[in-house]
Amino acid sequence: MRDWAFTHTQYDRMYSYMKYTNLASSATAAAIGMTKVKEYADDVNGISYVYAMTKEQWDEMKKSQVK
Repeated sequence: MRDWAFTHTQYDRMYSYMKYTNLASSATAAAIGMTKVKEYADDVNGISYVYAMTKEQWDEMKKSQVK
């Protein structure tokens, strides 16, 4: 999804939101190159995490994988 979105859309940043206890989602976001940019309290989850990645970061990651 990350690669498709950066290749086929004009979005310059992607976000992923998850409940703080969802360790699998946090690990997946980190594994694909996203970094945690925010934590916030919410009524549904108690605490949610926000992970993000810019298209520029994605481009740099792709270049380093080619080597």
